[in-house]
Amino acid sequence: MQTYVIFSALYAPHMGGVEAYTAGLADKLAEQGNRVIVVTSRLASEDAAREVQPNGVEVVRLPCRALMGDRLPVPLRDSAWHALLDEVTAAQPTRVVVNTRFYGHSLDGVRFAQANGLPAVILEHGSDHLSLGNAVGNEVVERYEHAVTKRIKSFGYPFAGVSAKAVEWLEHFGIEGIGVVPNALDACEYAAAASERDFRAELDVDEGQLLVAVAGRLVPEKGIAEVLEAARYVDGVVFAIAGDGPLLEDVQAAGGTVRALGRLASADVAALLRDADVYLLPSRSEGFATTLLEACAMGAFPVSTDVGGVTELGIGEIGGAVLPDMSAASIAGALQAVASMPDECRAQADALMARVRERNTWEESARALESLFDDLNKTADDADATAVDADTNDDDVPFEGDERLDKLHRVLLMMMKDFAAICEREGLTWMAHYGTAIGALRHGGFIPWDDDIDICMFRSDLERFEQAVQADTSGKYSIVNARTHAGYPLATTRFILNGTEFRDSALATMDFPSGIFLDLFPLDELADGRGAYAVQVVGSWLFNKLATAKLTANPYIAAKGVTATAMSAAAKVARGALNLPGVRELDPNKVAHKLVTSHGGEKTKRAGYPFDTFPQGCIYNADDLLPVRWIPFEDMLISVPNKVEQQLTDYYGDWMTPPPGNERKAHYPDILDFGEYADL
Repeated sequence: MQTYVIFSALYAPHMGGVEAYTAGLADKLAEQGNRVIVVTSRLASEDAAREVQPNGVEVVRLPCRALMGDRLPVPLRDSAWHALLDEVTAAQPTRVVVNTRFYGHSLDGVRFAQANGLPAVILEHGSDHLSLGNAVGNEVVERYEHAVTKRIKSFGYPFAGVSAKAVEWLEHFGIEGIGVVPNALDACEYAAAASERDFRAELDVDEGQLLVAVAGRLVPEKGIAEVLEAARYVDGVVFAIAGDGPLLEDVQAAGGTVRALGRLASADVAALLRDADVYLLPSRSEGFATTLLEACAMGAFPVSTDVGGVTELGIGEIGGAVLPDMSAASIAGALQAVASMPDECRAQADALMARVRERNTWEESARALESLFDDLNKTADDADATAVDADTNDDDVPFEGDERLDKLHRVLLMMMKDFAAICEREGLTWMAHYGTAIGALRHGGFIPWDDDIDICMFRSDLERFEQAVQADTSGKYSIVNARTHAGYPLATTRFILNGTEFRDSALATMDFPSGIFLDLFPLDELADGRGAYAVQVVGSWLFNKLATAKLTANPYIAAKGVTATAMSAAAKVARGALNLPGVRELDPNKVAHKLVTSHGGEKTKRAGYPFDTFPQGCIYNADDLLPVRWIPFEDMLISVPNKVEQQLTDYYGDWMTPPPGNERKAHYPDILDFGEYADL
């Protein structure tokens, strides 16, 4: 028997498709004699940090900040967080499953697997990008998804999907899925739990009328607006719409044949699907819609767009109808066809019900998961048997081995010493971090292919440092940031060596001085309150990204091929919108600065730099930063955060193992001019 650890950012009592999937799979694995630990987020203080459910499944809820109405839990990696994961490690797990690929919690799952040397599989639950309902918001979300997916992908663990559509969607991120662990349902148990409510009677549905059920979150991507439009053109149909969300008021105001039921308990949803003739799902995307399973199990005729689950359930082949798109015209046409042949549709619904109850079971899903892990073990054994030593191909690193890089390192080291001297004179605290800290700990100096210095400073110290440099009459150095130069799009400050030039490809055409520089990352005090924290961190991050879109003609895109082309086009659209008359006067970076400094000077539990690829990437417990430690770097000592090793592991995973040559990153300067320091 195995000990499974399932990382799922959302889990009961929170309700949703991923939560139901995790519960069903965990229950079956435990029933088969495995030990199962679900590691999830503690969304509310009343939720137990540790729990053993009646079926034997153990639940560990990690501290988090719950944003976006509890839909986006952000890990709070404090002492309690580490202690709980230590308890999970002590359980000696043998396999790790990570649900979804875009949560910080998911990233923690693959880090946990790597730290403990465990096999892991990441399960994809989607078939399209998340949507915020507007172009700019969608672009930000897509960039976020690509960045987090790229980070998780870098750990090297395989991906699978909950449906064929989900596996196909992984290709969008350059990932080849290894199989399907399908969504499932205990159909007989679900049917038995249905309430005794009679929805046909409650809604006054005549015998000859078609009762069409819609259930789920009322958001644009679920096709709710199209359903309401279709309702205006279809006769003899009553639309019963169950759920809550931003479009609830639109549903309530529709009138006519539309009935707004609001959020229903699970037992009432089952009763609605039992009483309905049709279940309608005109969704833009689904990994494997649990409601499709539930509808088929209760005998409702499914009418759905071609989303995840359609193939697995045989919709469109055994029975049901597959919409060509989510338009109102397609919905209306399909419902009219169903109404015209009720007996045939009833027979098809019965056939689908029999199939779900026989084949789409959690036993089949658990068997599929075990098969994936067995195949992974076999692959690992074969690889061990045939492994040979090979030297890393450094020729794949664009800047490594270039004599300019050795010269750049000498100049940067000079700058680092001057920087440290100013800080010592002014009594300022600073911490080398990220690639610079890795270089010190792994190489005793520069990472051989790295081309910059990364330093964190509390904003109050950074501002005093800026003042000291600006007051210096020698003219050797200058300060560049969004406050000194309106054309600078980033949230960092650059300590520039005057008389030199260093421009990388993404910023090559920007309107600000860009000499050889040290990168200074401001650390701000972050609010303790949940709402204030969300506004401060997510708000400042979003406005900074808008500044980047506005000011950068060719921003870095974390994707390739058609995806990169589409994302680049979206960025250009956003840039054009932000430069329209009446909008161009807005300085997004000023708004970002105001938000991020809103708790400056307060004694808060966390501090951080919320401007990384995703907002929570560089957030730290204040107690983990100080007092600083001093470690060797080339021929000097540098200071680093007190718990820098843990922070690097949280951010990079296995940072002590150098990446292969083709994965080593540098800025690849388009312009590099050493000026008077060419012979240093």
